[in-house]
Amino acid sequence: MRGVSSRIVLNIPIEELKARIARVDIIGLDVDNCLIDGHGQIHVAVKLLPGIMLKAFRGFPRDLFLTLLAGGSGLMLFKLKKILGTDRFNRLIMKCFAVTLTGVEKESFTRVVETFDEYLRPGAENAILGMSRWAPVVLLSLGIEPVARWLECRVRKLDEKCRVRVCANRVRFRWEKEKEVFAGYDGVPLLADGNDKKAVMAREAIIRGANVPMIVGHDENDSEVVKWANGLGGLTVGFAPESRYRSMFHINVQKPSWDTLLEFVNEIMEGR
Repeated sequence: MRGVSSRIVLNIPIEELKARIARVDIIGLDVDNCLIDGHGQIHVAVKLLPGIMLKAFRGFPRDLFLTLLAGGSGLMLFKLKKILGTDRFNRLIMKCFAVTLTGVEKESFTRVVETFDEYLRPGAENAILGMSRWAPVVLLSLGIEPVARWLECRVRKLDEKCRVRVCANRVRFRWEKEKEVFAGYDGVPLLADGNDKKAVMAREAIIRGANVPMIVGHDENDSEVVKWANGLGGLTVGFAPESRYRSMFHINVQKPSWDTLLEFVNEIMEGR
C-alpha cells in the first residue's frame, strides 16, 4: 500500500488514481456502516424492542417463541456471516428481521427512523451533496428503503435539485385494527447480496448513459460491485474497511469520516 497520510492509503499510483477520478460519471454509495454508523435494520429493531416484546407477550406462547427465534437467529447469522466474510446468509437474515418486526405500528417505525441523526457519519450529507454535483449518486443499500429515503430527504433539504437516487429494499405495511403495521418486504428483496448490488448499479449506469462508476463500500457485500467497477476502469473506495478487505479498494479511508474523503478527492481533482 502507498500511504498518502495517516488518514488515506492508496493501492494504486497517484497518476492512475487521477485518471480514474477524471473519468467517473456515476457514483454508488453504500449506506449501512458507510453513510450511517452500523446497520439500519438493527438500529430500528433495537429502538423498537420494547414494543416488539410487548406484542410478543400478548401473543404468548406462539408470538413470543417466533419473535425470540427470529431475532436470535438473525443476530447469530449476522455474526457468522461477518466471521466468515460471506453474503450467503443475507436473505435468511432479512427474513428474520421481517418476522421480528411484523406487527410494529408504522407510526413507531417512522418515528424511530427520524431519530437516525445520531448514526450519521461525519460529513455524510455534505459528501453526498458534493458528489452529486460531480456525478449522479445512487444510495445503494441492502438495508431497508425508509432509512436510505430518510437520508435522501435530508440531502434534498440542502439542495432539492441534487442528483441522488435511492436503491434499497422496500417495505410494506398493512391495516390491522385501524392501524398500519409492518408486514415485511414489499415482494422479494431487490437487494440481498453482492450480485444484486452489481446488477442494480449496472442498470442505473445504463439508464444514465454512464460508463465509469465509482463505488464506496466496506465489506463482503461490496466485492461483486467492486469487481464490476474495476472491470470498467472505475474507482473503488473502502470506507474504514476491516484489514481483510482493504486490498479490494483503490482508496482506503482509514477512519469513518466523509470530510476526509471529500477533501482528498477535491485536492486530486483540483490538481489534475
